[in-house]
Amino acid sequence: MQGSAGAAFHPALDVPQIELVIRALKDAGLAHIPSGVTYANMAWLVLATLALRGSLRAYLLWLGVVLFTVYNYVIYAFSVPFGPLFPLWVAVLGLCTYALIGGVVSADHDAIRAGYTASRPARVVAWVLIVAAGLFAVLWLSGDVPALLSGTTPPSVAAMGVPTNPVHVLDLAFFLPAAILTGAMVLQRVPLGYSLAPAFMVFLILSGVPILITPLVQHAIGQPAAWGVAVPIGTFTVALTILLAWVTGSVRGGTRSSSRDVQ
Repeated sequence: MQGSAGAAFHPALDVPQIELVIRALKDAGLAHIPSGVTYANMAWLVLATLALRGSLRAYLLWLGVVLFTVYNYVIYAFSVPFGPLFPLWVAVLGLCTYALIGGVVSADHDAIRAGYTASRPARVVAWVLIVAAGLFAVLWLSGDVPALLSGTTPPSVAAMGVPTNPVHVLDLAFFLPAAILTGAMVLQRVPLGYSLAPAFMVFLILSGVPILITPLVQHAIGQPAAWGVAVPIGTFTVALTILLAWVTGSVRGGTRSSSRDVQ
């Protein structure tokens, strides 16, 4: 979608239009500030350094940054018009995918679960992941299903000018089911869930940061600030950040001596 966010926002905004407003927010404001991927790149360096020094908390957060990077570079590689940066996008996608797989496979998930000093923060995170994933699934399907039944193109697809909505494909096929499964694993005390739950929280937070900042930038540069979507999503992002701090604070100590690849 081109044009200002203010032109896209309407007081009677219905659910399928929310992602169009989010896109307008990004188009209008994020041209002036770093994207969510830029924040992820900065977090990469800090968390990777701390993880290499033995921080288990940094390692769990690093997995989330890698997950976020893989997700976004899939969209870059398949949905952005071909250009000089295409080889870079493919290289980053491949490297991050293997890093994510290696990071999950090499971890001692039993030891990570044992490193949680309290069960309540992890259980709260589990329910947040399940509920948030379910709500996003309903949100995306509320635009896709009516379009399928009527034989029309969803507004988000028409606005982006792509064959299908890559966010819907990735979310409905991979991210949302994985988030629900992760929450369920934590509730069932499956060790893998304790390793993945913070990563999914990081992903959700990094996704919300640009939307939280955009209206502030719009206001600063004299553009109409569209607070209608930014306020609830921003509030949700702040709440997730507090919850992430709570759950990572319940992880015992700061060393990764519990992981197989670091002694």
